[in-house]
Parts: sequence; structure tokens; C-alpha cells
Amino acid sequence: MLTLFFFSLLTLGLPVLVAYLDPTVRRLNWGGVPPALVFSMGMVSSAAAFLHDRISYGLLKYFIVESMAALCVWGLLRKINWKKARYSTRAIWIASIFLIADSVVILLRQGWHLEGFFLGSAPGYFRMPFHEDMMRNVSLVTGLLRGSESPFLAGTPLVYQTFWFHFAALCTSFFHPLSYYPLVLGCALATHWVFFLVVAWAIYLLRPGILLRWKAAFVFLTVWLFHIDIGNMIFNLASTGSLGMEADWSMQHVNHFRYLSPKFLGLVGPQHTLFLLFFLATFVFRSRRSRFVAGEWATTLFAFYTGPILFLIGFPFLWWYTRPIPWKRVALLSATATLTFQGVLGFPSWWIWFRPGSTGIQWIPKFTWHWAILPLLPVLTCGLLGVAAFFVVYRRGKRAWLDLAPAFFLLFFFNFIASSPELGRHSTMIAMILLGWFLLRWVRIQTPLEHRVWSAMASLAILGEVYLLYSYTLKPNLLRTDLPWGDYFSMNQLLRQQYPHVPVLSAIGSDLGIAKPVVGEATTSFALAVDALTHSRASEETRRILKLEDREQEILPYAKGLGYSMVAWGPVEEIMWGQRGKTRFIDPKRRLAQVGSVGLYQIEDLVYERHAQKKYRDATDSVCSLADALADAGWHFEAINLYLTELRGNNHLIRAHEGMGRSLEAMGMKRSAAFHFEKSRQLKN
Repeated sequence: MLTLFFFSLLTLGLPVLVAYLDPTVRRLNWGGVPPALVFSMGMVSSAAAFLHDRISYGLLKYFIVESMAALCVWGLLRKINWKKARYSTRAIWIASIFLIADSVVILLRQGWHLEGFFLGSAPGYFRMPFHEDMMRNVSLVTGLLRGSESPFLAGTPLVYQTFWFHFAALCTSFFHPLSYYPLVLGCALATHWVFFLVVAWAIYLLRPGILLRWKAAFVFLTVWLFHIDIGNMIFNLASTGSLGMEADWSMQHVNHFRYLSPKFLGLVGPQHTLFLLFFLATFVFRSRRSRFVAGEWATTLFAFYTGPILFLIGFPFLWWYTRPIPWKRVALLSATATLTFQGVLGFPSWWIWFRPGSTGIQWIPKFTWHWAILPLLPVLTCGLLGVAAFFVVYRRGKRAWLDLAPAFFLLFFFNFIASSPELGRHSTMIAMILLGWFLLRWVRIQTPLEHRVWSAMASLAILGEVYLLYSYTLKPNLLRTDLPWGDYFSMNQLLRQQYPHVPVLSAIGSDLGIAKPVVGEATTSFALAVDALTHSRASEETRRILKLEDREQEILPYAKGLGYSMVAWGPVEEIMWGQRGKTRFIDPKRRLAQVGSVGLYQIEDLVYERHAQKKYRDATDSVCSLADALADAGWHFEAINLYLTELRGNNHLIRAHEGMGRSLEAMGMKRSAAFHFEKSRQLKN
């Protein structure tokens, strides 16, 4: 992980070093490095995305990407107002290192540890959501290394917010490990650190007095950026007598509001952290103390490429908080971003807005009692940062409240008016930056009361961060360590060498500690229907099959219809799919390869094969015989669908009613089963 962390920083730093060869740029000293890294991150990702299908990964592509980034960084740095940018930056670097220290420990602890490490041992250690979100990130990065196909649905193009993933794919393309998980963690850590560096740079540029006084800097940074899920912790403590938080799913109550912090988001959501990095940089460039139009345009475009949905939510509030922007400029900027998005990322931006996997908007979805806690909404979604905002309003009065109102309206609108899990989460991300910006403008620590309150909040933030560190290093491991996970990674090596670009199924199980298939690092696989729809552009027929799979929670019967012809079968599949799946779909004679306890097989439906070899009186007899065979093998959902097909044509078919009754009874639906048994009895009489 640390290797990729430093290599990622080298990838971002080379264009900056080239730009600093210009004597005019060197006059910036260290003051130009934070904005230069912002421009470098944006341009490296843009160039890597633009060249994705045009040039294969290697030294040539790396050289071209770095050259394009260096030219962009050099051109933008020359336009900065040098007098405003020449300042001592020691405090910025110290603050960023302080903020990233515990993140390094957490990320070193997570992962497979196949090659061993002092913070973990094989086969690995996972806490929620590193077994899900970060595994998804790894599958997306390795999917980009293979091409443009979705890693979660065979034969479909990848449609997602892939801007950051192109940067990660470029950095990891020179390495060929057993698992790409630690490499992606290294890229995420580099993005995390650059974000904290930009936060410290923004504070220094706009309120240097905060960062120069170490006590004030400590208080402000911990309250804004550290993870203290105060709302869920209090609710969980009151209901169960123990601490809990949303981050690792340790809370015992149902949470109707999404809490996030910059610290936690940087650990598990690097693509969102990258957007917030550009969002905050645009804030700085639009501020009255640092007007930089060229930089503003660049970071605005990069932010749109990173997250079009976040852009639509956040940038109207950014323009509200800074200075007005002419509508003609907004129109020009919107047209430029929309037109160039497809050229850079390879698909139109509206494909992301209208993905079938996107959660629909619910209008005024909250219950009556939710409205009673509306005043606490900033606290429930932003934690201690919301408490700090309320305290500043209490001390500063009406003008401060008017400045807080846009952030409060953002949270209110996307949680109470037009809501969905995705919009609620995204609105919290934007609110974190807006509330931090609000504190940056209004915070004063002068009176004894303010000293005591801010000290108490900083102490709470430290306790929350300690609990976060404990949760992700010492709490029980989610991964089943008794399973031979190394055999799956050896199978991945075989798939890369002998079966490249061949989709392969493999099982997942949250009870086993994985929410994404291990073979997803080597080839296209399948996790859940929602993952397939969220990360691809599927046809109508594919969406119909996915709907059936999602209803039945069975992927094997629909594998060939979704484009999968092979399955990796090992101990995980034995646990999750069992003998029922093995008997129907695995023929030992059709084994293609074996690595330890994991075998690679062709997917063949043996029930259908045996059915096709027999002769039947008519079509009805054929369908009912197939349904009977499926029911005898334990596949009752499919059997019921076949029985229903016949009953729609002939509701007096005794055999179909009896079969329906048996399958429904086996599924525990006794009342429905009794109806069909009674119907068949009446027909017999």
C-alpha cells in the first residue's frame, strides 16, 4: 500500500516538478504546490480517461499523460497572482501530515495481507464497509485495466463516475500483485492526503491566523474533519447501552439520515473525496481574497467530470456562498462541461443521471416524528460539525444564521422534500464543506465561554477519532479466516493468463466477510443486481433478467442469459450455493482447471439437458415435467413460474395446481399452497 501511496504522489508530483523548471513559477516557492497538485490530479485523471481506449497501459501512455498534465499545471501556475501566493507553508504540511496519520494505520490494517504485513496476517482483515465499497473500487480499477466493460455485468459498457478510477488504474498498471486491494488503498490514501493538504492550504490562504496558532488550528481541524458520529452514538448508547456508529454498521437502531465526515469519506470513497477536493479549490479560487478565474474554470470542469450528480447538488450552493455568477457564464460553463464530458470519459453525462440502478426520488418521504427532529438535522448528518455551527450562530447572531441557511436548506431539501439514499448521502458530502466554510468565516475563540466550548468539542472529536481507530483495527474481523482465500487469488492468476476477458461467476456472502467476488479482480463477475445496474448500461432484456435474479436471489439459473459461461467453484460456493447448485450446474467432466480447492467449470444446466433428452406427449406435458424436475431439485421459484405459465393458458390443469402447491409448501407459503391443493382436489372431483 505504501508503495502505491508514494508512487501516486510521484505521478502527481512529476508535472509539478516540470512546471517548477520555469523560473517564473519557481518564484512561488512552496506556496504553489497545493494548487499545483490539484491541477495535476485533475489533468492526470482527464488525460488517462481520454487515452483509455486509445493507448494501452504502459510507459508510453504514462509519459503522454504526465506531459499533458505538466503542460496544464505550468500554464495555470503562471497565471496565479504571485504576491498573494508567496507565504510560508510549513503549517500547511504539518497540518496535512497530522490529519492523515491515523488514516495510514487504518488502511494498513485493512486488506488481504496475502504477502504478510506487521499490521495484519493472512488471509486478511476487513471491517465494514471495506469488505464492500473498497472491494467495489478494486473491481472498477482492475476492470479499467482490462478495458471498458463493466466489471459487474458481462457484455455491457461501464457507466459510472470513473474519473478517479482512471487515475488509480494508471498508477496500478505497472504492478502485478496477487491482489490489487492494497494498491488501490495506496491510491486512495494519496487522494486523502492531497485533500487534507488543500484543506490546510484553503484555511491558510483565507484565515491564516487559525493555522498559525497551533491550538486554534488543532481545534478547528479536528472539529471540521474528524469522525464523531455524535447523533448515532447517543441514540445507540441510550437504546443498547453501548457505543455504535453508522460507519462500521455497529449501530443497532434504524438510521434515517446519513452521517459522513471528511475523514471517513477519504477512507472508503476516494472518488467522492476527489470531487470535494475540486469543490473546495473552486471555493478558494472564487473567494474575494484569491480570485483566479482560470483555476476556477479548470477545477469546475474537473469537479463535473468527477461527479455530475454531486456537481448539480453542490455548485449552485457554492455560487450562492461566494459571489454571483452571470447566467451567460453559467450557460457557457455548463455547455462546455457537458460537451467535453463524453470526449474525456467516453459516454454522455446524462447516462449517469438516468441509470436504471439509480434510486428514484421520493417526495416528502419522512414520517411525522421525523419533522420533530428537523432542527437537529445538521447534527444528525454532520455530527459535531453541526453542533459547532449552531454554537457559532448562538454567539454571532442573525447574520451568522443567514450564512448558515443555505447549508441547512440543502440538508432539508434532500432529506425531507426530494429524498433518496443516494441524494441524502451526496447532500451530506456537500454540507460538510459548506459548514466548514461557514466556520472558517465566522469562528472566533475569544471569550472564556468560547474557549471552554471549543476545547470540549475538540476533546469529543479526539474521542470519536480514537473510537474510529479502534473500530477499524481492533474490532472482530468480518472475514472467515478458515477458508482458503489464497486459492481464489491463484485462480485469478490463471484467469489472467489463460482466460482473459472471459466472464466468470463466483459467490459472495456478507457472513463470510466479502460483498464482492474475489474473481472480480481478474475478470468480469457478478455481485448483486443493483451493482450491475449501477455500473453499466444494460439492455431491456438484461434488465428483465436482472429483475428476476433480484427477486429470487439466484444468479446461476440466469447466468447464461447474462453472458456468463464459466464459474469458479470452491469452498465459498459450497457454502453459499450448496449441493443444490452444484448438482444442477456443475459437471465434473467439464472442469477446465483446478487450483487448490477452487475449480473452474463450464456452466451447464444439467436439469434442462436431461429434460431435453426425453420425449413428451405434448407441450404441456413437457413444461410440467420440467417444472417437476426443477421442484424435485429444489428450484421452486423457477418451477412456480413454469406452472403459472401453464395455468394462465389452462386454469383447470390439475398437475400444475398440485405442483404449485408442493413448491409453495416447500417455500413456507402454506396458505397459498392450501389454495392450490384445494383447487386440484375440486378439479379431480
